[in-house]
Amino acid sequence: MNTVKDKVCIDDPDVQQRVFKSLMQAMSRPGIWQALPTGAEPFALLLAALCDPAAGYADTENRVDVRTRLHIGAPIVDETGAAFVLAAGNDNAASDRQSPHLGTLDDPHLSTTFILVIPEGGKSDSLRLEGPGVSPEGVVFDTGGLHPTWLERREVWVRNFPLGVDFILIKGASVAALPRTTRILKEDSQ
Repeated sequence: MNTVKDKVCIDDPDVQQRVFKSLMQAMSRPGIWQALPTGAEPFALLLAALCDPAAGYADTENRVDVRTRLHIGAPIVDETGAAFVLAAGNDNAASDRQSPHLGTLDDPHLSTTFILVIPEGGKSDSLRLEGPGVSPEGVVFDTGGLHPTWLERREVWVRNFPLGVDFILIKGASVAALPRTTRILKEDSQ
């Protein structure tokens, strides 16, 4: 249980820098879990570090309380217009509801980034990752509860690279990423 001194303010610039550093490590090293500061909801830390008044987010399960919304300082928008979509990574219905923006050839960066919350202790499912930022031998990544439907949908969304989506995964106080440049294979695939 957190005490008052264990709490962190999600909009504190030092906290946001630590969160952003962990996120950049996760994006540049796909499939490697990075530690986030403790003392606040990990999804709130990420939203506060990533969002601004011009980059709104969708909260598909109403996880963000009113007080946290004020600290994030970004608008909550419809999923189709959101730069970031916060959703349950262990819920296949949540993936089926999505129609993300995939960017354009002129502006591929204007695509949706999913922030997927995965419960700790989820079913283990290992994937082999390849691509930029992954060692030549590849990385074996334990998704630990990410519903397979999310990965199936991701394959469709990233099919026309550079268009696509990026995944940021949260499990406990850790973050990992699956950028659109990462190829995902089942662990037994070679």
